[in-house]
Amino acid sequence: TALAPDIKSAARKATESYEKAKKAIEKMGLKDIEIETSEYNLFEEKDWQKDRQVSKGYRARIGLSVATSDISRLGEV
Repeated sequence: TALAPDIKSAARKATESYEKAKKAIEKMGLKDIEIETSEYNLFEEKDWQKDRQVSKGYRARIGLSVATSDISRLGEV
């Protein structure tokens, strides 16, 4: 998840985090590993201030799903 003032920055930051996490998981050497994107959301985040909504920026969220036959090591993920 990343929050940034503009859409492009939010998407870039979330993608960087996603790629970093994916590489770290791949380096673990889990048996029969399957990694896939489980979600991708991009939206403007707003908050109420003095009876009106104010933009806080854009939030990007990318979910990562991991499956492996190496069940005893799932806690490490």
